[in-house]
Amino acid sequence: MENNERVFSIFKVYDYKGGELSTDLNLSFESLVSNVLEYGLYQHPEIEYSDDIYKMPLEEIQTVIDECTFDSDLYAGGEGTVFEVFEHKDNRLVSVDLSIIRPYMLDIIKKDL
Repeated sequence: MENNERVFSIFKVYDYKGGELSTDLNLSFESLVSNVLEYGLYQHPEIEYSDDIYKMPLEEIQTVIDECTFDSDLYAGGEGTVFEVFEHKDNRLVSVDLSIIRPYMLDIIKKDL
């Protein structure tokens, strides 16, 4: 299946006001990558806020992308967010390993510059 035919949803729980739930439903692959970047659902020691990656030179961005992780926090405590990404397959939600988006992150960042 081509990436442009795939459909995804993101479910997030924040430690905010007692545990706020947020969803992004029926996302295209490109929208999934954009949302991961926008919400900072990747982790890297040099990136504190989700928009910080856009302030870096392009050469450094690829290094950050190669080193980032997509681990969801186990507990939405303090400043944490628990999130899970699912792909819609045969009327089921199937958990997705976000490392599949790594090769596409730089292209999406370049579009947003």
